[in-house]
Amino acid sequence: MVHDHPTHLGFGYAAELSADLMAALGSNRVDVVVLNDAPPLLYHRVLRDGIRLASRDLASTTTREGQALSRYCDFQLQQRKVDAAASTRMARGDFGR
Repeated sequence: MVHDHPTHLGFGYAAELSADLMAALGSNRVDVVVLNDAPPLLYHRVLRDGIRLASRDLASTTTREGQALSRYCDFQLQQRKVDAAASTRMARGDFGR
């Protein structure tokens, strides 16, 4: 049985949802991430590769997804700068010093 927030057992919503899904599916091959808490890259991958099973409020979901994509675009710009700086340091031989 899926529980509403806040959880009553103290393990957290994702942990309880995982347990409920494992029991329902008869498999422990379940990984739950609350997308509101997910880093930009993971959220983007879920939107790109995942399948939405349900949405209680499609308008709110669409708004959150738009915000997540915006954060991902900002993240990509910063990640390119970090990667370039790391590559430069590795080429100079002073990475990690």
